[in-house]
Amino acid sequence: MKWLHSGLLRRFIILVALAGILLAVDALCYQAAFPLDVDVRNGTATLSADGTTTSLGATTALTTLQFVWYDPTIHEYQLDGSDSTNNYSLDTGYLSQEATSPYYLFQSWMRDLDGTSRWRAAQIWADGRLRAQSDWPANGASISLPPASTLHISVLLQRPETPRTLNLVAANGSILHITIDRNDRHIAVTRFEPGAGDNLPVASTFFPVDAAPFTAEVIDTVARTLLAAVLVLLVVMMGEALVAVVSKRFWIDDVEYDESTGRGPATPVHENGQAGGRLWGRGWHVLTGALHPVALVMLGLSLLYVIWIAVVQYNGEPHIFDAS
Repeated sequence: MKWLHSGLLRRFIILVALAGILLAVDALCYQAAFPLDVDVRNGTATLSADGTTTSLGATTALTTLQFVWYDPTIHEYQLDGSDSTNNYSLDTGYLSQEATSPYYLFQSWMRDLDGTSRWRAAQIWADGRLRAQSDWPANGASISLPPASTLHISVLLQRPETPRTLNLVAANGSILHITIDRNDRHIAVTRFEPGAGDNLPVASTFFPVDAAPFTAEVIDTVARTLLAAVLVLLVVMMGEALVAVVSKRFWIDDVEYDESTGRGPATPVHENGQAGGRLWGRGWHVLTGALHPVALVMLGLSLLYVIWIAVVQYNGEPHIFDAS
C-alpha cells in the first residue's frame, strides 16, 4: 500500500536512527566514573580520590576488601519525586514490594537506578602484579588481598548518588571504613580498632571536585527519557500502521491514497459492496476524522480500564465522600 512509502515510513526510519544515537550516548556516559585508589607501601596507606591524595596513616597487613552491602531501593529521589532519603521518611518495605512491578522496573530502567552508585572495575595489584579483578562487584562482595610489600587497590564508582562504603580489613581485626557521600559533599575515613570502638576519625576531604561523573549522570537521564519517548512514539506509529491495515482490509477498497492529507477518499465503500459495510466504513471515517485512530483505540482501552477499576477494585461503590 502507498502509505508504506509515504512520510510515515520515513519518520519511522528517522526515529529508529535517533534511538540508536541515544543508546550510543547512554553507552558513552558509562565511560565517566569516579576513580578511587588505595596504596599501601612500607606499612603506610594513602587514599587517592577526586584529584586529591590523603594519608590514612600506618596500617597492618590488609587481608580483605569489602564492598559494604546497601539497600538497592534507597535512592536520592524516589519514584514519586519526594526527597525521602534526606527527609528520613523512606518506606523501604513498600518500595521492596513494588520493586518487581512493571511500572517500577520501567522507571528503574529510564532513570538507570541500577547504574547509580555502582562499584565497577575493581583491581588488586600486589608487588606490581595484577592478582584479582572484578568488572562489576556484587552488592556486599568481598575480595581477598594477598600478602605483599606494596599493594594497590583501584575501583570506580559509577554515578555517585547515595553514600557507598568500602572496608579494608587488616590482619589484626582493625577496619578502615571509606565512605563516599555525594549528598554531604565529603569522603570520610574512619577506623575500627578492636577494644577501642568504631568510627574513630582518620581523614575527611571535600567531594566532589571532578564534575564529569555527575555531568554524565544528567546527560544520561535526559538521553534515557528521550529514548523512552521515542520508543513510545514508535509503538504508536506501529499501532497506526496496524489500524490502517485493518481499516483498509475490512472497511474500504484499495483506493488511491492522498499523501498530502494522509487519508484516502472521503466516502469509503466496503469491499463486498454491502450497505452495512458502507455504513460501518462511513462511521469509522467520521470517528477517525475527529480523532486519530490510535487515540481512539487508547480511549477505548482507557474506558475498559476505568470500568475494571470501578467494578473490581471498588466493587461498584463510590470510593470518596463527594461521589456518595
